[in-house]
Formats: sequence, structure tokens, C-alpha cells
Amino acid sequence: MSKKKPDNLMALESAPERAREAIREMINSGEIEPGQRIDQRDLAKKLELTTVPIREALCWLEAEGLVKRVPGCGVFCKTYTVDEIQELLEVRGALEALAAGLAAENCSTRQKNELLALVDRMNAVPKDDQEKFLKMHVDFHRSIVEMSDNESLMNIWGFTHITEQVLVRLASHLWPSQPHDHTDIANIIAGGDRAEAERVMREHIMPTYEERLRLLRDEYGTEPIL
Repeated sequence: MSKKKPDNLMALESAPERAREAIREMINSGEIEPGQRIDQRDLAKKLELTTVPIREALCWLEAEGLVKRVPGCGVFCKTYTVDEIQELLEVRGALEALAAGLAAENCSTRQKNELLALVDRMNAVPKDDQEKFLKMHVDFHRSIVEMSDNESLMNIWGFTHITEQVLVRLASHLWPSQPHDHTDIANIIAGGDRAEAERVMREHIMPTYEERLRLLRDEYGTEPIL
């Protein structure tokens, strides 16, 4: 008996779109590991599709940087060096700062209240419940990107987020995230000051990224992170 597919996949318009989202989730969850060769026929069978939409989906994912085509060998889930991770995190930091500024300009009263309520829930998470905090932390940053009301920014952020989630899973011992306060960021966004929101978000993100990159470089050097 085949597994029921998630409703959000079934709601997408085309088979290639469904395949792309399903493969993204497999990469994010670790079902497809970095460096693993992707068997298109096996994927087609698993997703109950032909190989045509699978090939199209892989072309999209290659353009996004999640898979890599090796002539004569096939398509592989992409691996990353620390230098490549640094480039992605620099882009992520710039996107997050831009999103915070746009959110300060564009968000509605309802969105402001929801963001402030989310911060209150984050602050109530016990310090030893890292898993719960991480989930809410992702929700917080995703909410700000959505509040920016910029679809292109949201799409690019989504790619960098998936890559970071894969990295968290592969090198969790080097990617700690203890509960910390986001109240100032939420209050400044709610106050509508674009320049200040961008500044505070940049200062919030970059020191953390710099420390993580240092730890990754000490562990992996120039080798791919597998």
C-alpha cells in the first residue's frame, strides 16, 4: 500500500512541482544524503510519477544549488565546503537584514501582534529544551521574511534555509543554538523603523555565523562537509 502524500504536495499545480518539493524534503530530512547519487527511476516509483517530471525537478534543484549533475555519472545531492557555507551564510545574513527592514515598513498590526506573541512563547521555552526552541526560532525568522511581503526574497531565503537545516543535521555538535532573547528585534520591527530593524538583525545574526564558521573550519578544513 502506498503512503498518502502530504496535502501541500497534492495541492501544487504540476507533477514537476510536486517532485521538486518532495525531493527538497528528502534532502532536508536526510533521506537523501549529501554526496548520494540520486536514482531517478527509484524516485519516480516512490513518488508515483514518471521520470520526466523527476528530471525537470532535478534541473530546478540544480539551479538552486541543492543537487549537482556529473557528466557520465548522474545527479548527486550537493556537498558543501566551509568556504561555500560561508558564502551562503553571508547571503542569508543580508537577506535576513533586508527582510527585517521590509517587515518594519510593510507588516500589518495583526502580523506585529503575532510576532510579539511568538517571542513571548520563545522566551517561555525552558533553557534545556533546545529542540522546541529551534523550531520556534525557525518560525520567528520565517515570519519576518513573510512579513517583508517580497516573494523573491522568500524564495531565495527558503533555499538558504534548507541548506542550513542540512548542515545542522550533519554537524549538530558544531551548530548549537541555546534559547536567547529576540524581544528587541520584534519590538523594533513592530515600531516600523526600517534602518534600525536592518541594523539589529544584522548584529543578531553575523556574530553567531562567524563563530559557527570558525568551528566548522577547525573541524573540516577545506574538505567537503558530509
